[in-house]
Amino acid sequence: MATSSIPILKECCCGCSLKTGSMIIGFITLVLASVLTFIAASALVHHDYVILVQDSSLDTIMEVALLVVRALQAAFSLLLIIATHREQAVMILPWLVISLIAILLEGTSLGIMLSHLAVGEINSRIFSMATHVSVTGYFIFVVFSYFREIRNKSLMTTMKV
Repeated sequence: MATSSIPILKECCCGCSLKTGSMIIGFITLVLASVLTFIAASALVHHDYVILVQDSSLDTIMEVALLVVRALQAAFSLLLIIATHREQAVMILPWLVISLIAILLEGTSLGIMLSHLAVGEINSRIFSMATHVSVTGYFIFVVFSYFREIRNKSLMTTMKV
């Protein structure tokens, strides 16, 4: 059987199983994505909306894109919790895809913030965004490992029959 070039975890942090870790990650991302979606949506609504709509700056576009992705991430986090409970690998894929998109957007947004920093504009969100990107990367790694574990388990069951 071919070996994967992507390393796979055997357990989550603190020694808990990948299933437990994926369930915890589902709850954490559900809460965080919901809160961040609410905060970003209220900021857009309470801010001078006309200026935001007319302003097509890259910052504004990134904020709107992150709002949409985080809303989807909240929905798919609920799906991740259900998929983990049922051990259904296919239902985990939407969370993995939207989380990869989120980390790419957040990384791009972080790059934009850092470029502003280079010209003297200080953004207080740089540290929190950098932390979020790195934690999300670990979360994706854990959930992907769990995905591979249950997919392989279902393949082995199918091959035995």
